[in-house]
Amino acid sequence: HDVQGRLVDFFDRGGIVAQVCELLEDEDTRTRLGQAARARVQAQYDLRAVCLPQQLEWVKGLMGLTG
Repeated sequence: HDVQGRLVDFFDRGGIVAQVCELLEDEDTRTRLGQAARARVQAQYDLRAVCLPQQLEWVKGLMGLTG
């Protein structure tokens, strides 16, 4: 919570609305959370740097090509 986004109970409609409204009114927090979320996604899911190399190693393993 408040690191890369806001956590709210899925069934708490009022809580979700309150958090969305709060973020709409707080540009600094919105920017900070957005930048942190983008950095995490890039670090863990970047296609060329992370995902594709892992997929290629997996395929090589299936083919028995890993050393």
